[in-house]
Amino acid sequence: MLVALFVALVGTAVLFALAALLHGLVGTAWDLSFCGLGAFLGTWLVNRRERTTFRENLGVATVIVFTTLAFISLGHAASQLVERHIAIDFEPLGKFIWATLVTSWWLIPLCALTLARLNRIGGPRAG
Repeated sequence: MLVALFVALVGTAVLFALAALLHGLVGTAWDLSFCGLGAFLGTWLVNRRERTTFRENLGVATVIVFTTLAFISLGHAASQLVERHIAIDFEPLGKFIWATLVTSWWLIPLCALTLARLNRIGGPRAG
């Protein structure tokens, strides 16, 4: 659970930093909140501490990154309804596609490397 919390915090911090550089990337706090939620759930569901190498974590990282991107899109859709009071259109889907093309090529390897290091530090769970 600590690994999932760490990945969620780092993922949300990365999104926040990107938002500062790329104005308009984060529309509301919903995007950041759902980013943290998606990263936490994705990591908590698929990470196994026995996977201690970069290669073993590539598939896991792919699931985590795409889960996070999907949750960010869900948060964006929720903000359209709740904060902007407009119908959900293709904007969240466009955000997901844009994020996939622009960030997944570097987020997946970074996530796999982070998981490998964290799992190596934490070691296998006591069974």
